[in-house]
Amino acid sequence: MYKVLLTHIRNTYPEITDEDFNMIIKTTTYKEYRKKTNIWKEGDFVKDIGFVIKGCFRYFNTNKEGEERNTHFAVEDWWIGDLNSIMNDEPALQSIEVLEDARVLNIRKSDFKYLIENCVRFRRFTQKKRDRAYAATVKRLANINEHAEVRYETLLKKYPDALNRIPLYHIASYLGIKPESLSRLRKTMAQTKKSHKAIH
Repeated sequence: MYKVLLTHIRNTYPEITDEDFNMIIKTTTYKEYRKKTNIWKEGDFVKDIGFVIKGCFRYFNTNKEGEERNTHFAVEDWWIGDLNSIMNDEPALQSIEVLEDARVLNIRKSDFKYLIENCVRFRRFTQKKRDRAYAATVKRLANINEHAEVRYETLLKKYPDALNRIPLYHIASYLGIKPESLSRLRKTMAQTKKSHKAIH
């Protein structure tokens, strides 16, 4: 469990030392979440940041009409949390729900801040993660006007096993289309692939 976390951290920031890592794992708490649990909701103050050992999560916003719109998903080797809420003591801008039973290594808000202040290499690691997250957000926003088929293919590249783990209505919400539209899209794509195979 800790080996997975160490590999993840060193893949991002190889300079992390064993001493650094021992400091990090002393702050972690193992937590299991049941499917359909809301870890926090919009407006809550987030108390933990977690590294996903096993499981799948969705982030979403809720509009004034009560409709939910998925913004992204998190699976193994991802972090879940709201850094703005944690670092700036502000309410969360999104909610998060567990899509399948999950296992997570959590770091409490106070411990996370302690690590940021007292472990230089951990601070640099988190900055790299934030930079990558920002770049991914910018890229997604730049592609928001792309055809749904393109965004669907991008989703499958980002989450290769998405169709086996994420209900289609949640995928449709992420793409900003109705479930019926997603069904038609998948059918059309399947037929196109079948035609291409027949030609070759």
